[in-house]
Amino acid sequence: MNSFAYGISIENKFTDYLGVNYGIASVNKTEGTLCKYYSLPLSLKLYTKIVNFSLGANVDFSYKEIVNGNISFYHSDTFDFGTFGKIGKEIKIIKNFYIEPEITLGYMGLLSEYHYLGAGIIAKVLF
Repeated sequence: MNSFAYGISIENKFTDYLGVNYGIASVNKTEGTLCKYYSLPLSLKLYTKIVNFSLGANVDFSYKEIVNGNISFYHSDTFDFGTFGKIGKEIKIIKNFYIEPEITLGYMGLLSEYHYLGAGIIAKVLF
């Protein structure tokens, strides 16, 4: 299965070591057909000097499936639920701009049961 996602998230730090991250992403998954989802992740984040750790859950809402270039259905009620863990390293680029490369290991299991491993990079602007 191939997957590509992009989105926006908000990260709130409660202390120097603990925070929460939540957002919305658009996800394209390809496995014979192209399925488009909206994903709503929520995670608890632990900050250390070496790496950052996140544990959380997400709900995915499917809204479109494309087979051979034709839209076969629209869904507003099909969803899936999963859990994930992330490990990343925050790197300061300039004053209030950071990047955080990360590795994600997850499990989707309510409707479709599969594990996934992914990598990504997050750009952060601090206000």
